[in-house]
Amino acid sequence: MLRILWAVLVLLVSGCSEREKPPYPTVTITGKVILYGEPLKQGAISFIPEPGTTGAATGGEILGGAYALKGVPKGTHRVFITLSGTAPTVFSTGETVSPEPLEALPKRYQEGLMTEVIEDGRIDFDIIKSREQNL
Repeated sequence: MLRILWAVLVLLVSGCSEREKPPYPTVTITGKVILYGEPLKQGAISFIPEPGTTGAATGGEILGGAYALKGVPKGTHRVFITLSGTAPTVFSTGETVSPEPLEALPKRYQEGLMTEVIEDGRIDFDIIKSREQNL
């Protein structure tokens, strides 16, 4: 019985060790998200490919002001930053539905920022430098 469990474990691990590479070029992006001069404690970031960019939407969590995304397609993206882990939903039709953030961000962040992704690297976002700017 122990041999069977061991064999199943080996098969599972070996099957999960290699991920298939997508059929389009991708990069790794890391960065910081600053809100009111402080790292955003928790949120979500999504890179949604614009028409002409081949690939899937990529997103992840922002924790302590930092994010790291692997597999971001090279090209032009609309970047959405939301608070408290609420990320835009992307349907297979390409339609994107953005949730209402729990705390208001400036309109340009709610509509997404256009960003060009060319190579592995860092993209930082300094949303609002002070609370007075948001009044």
